[in-house]
Amino acid sequence: MVAIIVVGGVAPSSAPPLPSNPVLTVAADGGLDVAAALAIEVDLVVGDLDSVDPAGLAEARERGVEVRRFAAAKNHTDLELAIDAALEVEPSELVIVGGGGGRLDHLIGVLAALAGAAGRGANVTGYVGTDLIWLVGAEVCLDITAPPGTTLSLMPLGGPATVRRAIGLRWPLSGVMLSPWEALGVSNLTESPEVSIEVSDGVVAVIAPGPETPARTHRPPLVTGLVGTSPPVGCFRTTRPPSSPQPGEPR
Repeated sequence: MVAIIVVGGVAPSSAPPLPSNPVLTVAADGGLDVAAALAIEVDLVVGDLDSVDPAGLAEARERGVEVRRFAAAKNHTDLELAIDAALEVEPSELVIVGGGGGRLDHLIGVLAALAGAAGRGANVTGYVGTDLIWLVGAEVCLDITAPPGTTLSLMPLGGPATVRRAIGLRWPLSGVMLSPWEALGVSNLTESPEVSIEVSDGVVAVIAPGPETPARTHRPPLVTGLVGTSPPVGCFRTTRPPSSPQPGEPR
């Protein structure tokens, strides 16, 4: 089961390849405007609602979309609230659309929220601006299909992270601990059409950069890139061995 979260900010110019029957689709505040522009139907809107178009919000209410409004003075970003709501239905994967461009602190906040979701055991795929990003947590392997020569950057988020195995990259990273104070994993390249990246601890952001974002404009929060250009395809699988049965439990 996949849950989709749509965030405000820069998003692809058309909807990325999304699952046809998500278990839940959440808009984080102004993400409702992005969802409308991309023709993505949402089930829930969360946030302090300070950036969403009031007319679009009223229309969503009329369609029966659930709205959870929070006070502006809160300890969590709208994206974090959306992630909390999505994880309530225990999806196997989160797909994030939007969140790119704009203020640097907002972008860092988006990455922190996605890393937090991965740290909680969620498999996260993000279409952030023109870039495609996967968050790979501990004991998770990401298998990527991409043309040889595709740029992939591996960056630790939230602290050091160890790459247990990285197959198919030009510059080897297997057994390497990535430090948040170094840029060792930036701008690697795929050497084969099949790449596998396995993380043993921490959270690694695997980023496939898209075209450079054009100069920011107020509206619309959409840019070209990724969609229609045969972007890489990623698939998560767990590498955590099953826990040993306790005494008295069936084997």
